[in-house]
Amino acid sequence: MTDINFSALSNNTDLQELYASHNSLTEFPNTLSSLPKLKTLDLGNNRLTQLQSKSISSMPSLTELYLPQNRIKRIAENTFYKLAKLEILDLENNELEDLATHSIKSLPNLLALSFARNKLASIPSSALSNLPSLQSLELQENSLQELASDAFTSCPNLLMVNMSSNQLNSLDQCGLHSMRNLEILDLSHNKISYFDTDSMQSMDSLV
Repeated sequence: MTDINFSALSNNTDLQELYASHNSLTEFPNTLSSLPKLKTLDLGNNRLTQLQSKSISSMPSLTELYLPQNRIKRIAENTFYKLAKLEILDLENNELEDLATHSIKSLPNLLALSFARNKLASIPSSALSNLPSLQSLELQENSLQELASDAFTSCPNLLMVNMSSNQLNSLDQCGLHSMRNLEILDLSHNKISYFDTDSMQSMDSLV
């Protein structure tokens, strides 16, 4: 399947779950805007190369969005900003090289976010901002060398961060300063040669 035709959905406006993984979609289907009650969308294992904010924001009821194993290279600013009910966002195993400032912003119910297995070399200032419910962040198996000190702003309930299998040299490059409630931090398989306790001073909850 290379497209989702409007006629296929016109009589299904109450649809709440759509699974269209393992197809040949190259663009995010604009026809999904005809599904205002859609809660779960799986477009994994397709050929998507970019995400259009206009198309995505037309689905305000989404709680779960799965986009793993596509060819997405960049997340622009405010791509998901109208998805106020979103709880899970999976962008694992794409070709992401760049996150814009405020690329993941103001999603009050987002619990889990995955950028694992991409090509990210850095995370810019405020790339993730105003995510009060976020608990799990997966960044493993990228090419991360540095995260801005304020890469994660207003993410007070972040409990687990996986940054294993990257290219980090020190904790100062990990953007950890604001993670006061962090319980699990995975930095295995990096290039860290020493631990600076000052970088972890605010993380009283690590187990």
